[in-house]
Amino acid sequence: TADRRGFLYLTDHNGGGLVRLDRNGNFRGRALTLGWKPGQLYYPEQAAVTDAGDVVVVADRGNSRVQIFRAAGSDAEAPAAEDPLKDRPRPADE
Repeated sequence: TADRRGFLYLTDHNGGGLVRLDRNGNFRGRALTLGWKPGQLYYPEQAAVTDAGDVVVVADRGNSRVQIFRAAGSDAEAPAAEDPLKDRPRPADE
């Protein structure tokens, strides 16, 4: 899935992170880490970018939740300012 700047985001299922590639497929970084706390992923399954291209939504399968992050250029590791799922129940932090 690509953001508005053309970066592609791939889930690193076993490594618990997101890999970022440029339009030519060149490695441009890895974000996030394996874990259970907010901002960490445990066996992420899929990623999608919003229509505006500034937010990456990740299906965090191992934690039974969806996490939302800012896309590249807007601090990819920081949670998005507005989390549309903030009022939904989530697993307790371990």
